[in-house]
Amino acid sequence: MAGEQNTVKTIIFTVLVGFDQKEDIAFLHKISEIFLSAGQPVYFVELVAQLEERIARNRQEARLKAKPSKRDLAFSHQELLTFNEKYRLESHSTELASLFPKVKTMKIDNTELSPEMVSQKIIANFQLE
Repeated sequence: MAGEQNTVKTIIFTVLVGFDQKEDIAFLHKISEIFLSAGQPVYFVELVAQLEERIARNRQEARLKAKPSKRDLAFSHQELLTFNEKYRLESHSTELASLFPKVKTMKIDNTELSPEMVSQKIIANFQLE
């Protein structure tokens, strides 16, 4: 692999975060530091939605096609409810920015938004065009 160059310009990944879980915050620090130490920008976009909407989305055909782990509908539904009760899945007002001062952050309630609308908000907020 010597001499090979990384041609990837952007990496996007999603993760469910328990903001009351030290391990989850430590994981985000570890992952972000990999890119920050290489001089790359890091963006955290927290997507939140009302529970009813999350339950409905969990059953959508596109989601089931893209995420094999969601295809066991009963298990997936129960997991969603359990995680929602057990963990704090939404950050406080300025929590992300204070926990990750070197990372550009934003929070979007996407309950009523299409994926296209969300992506446009992200692009505009971080001036990515």
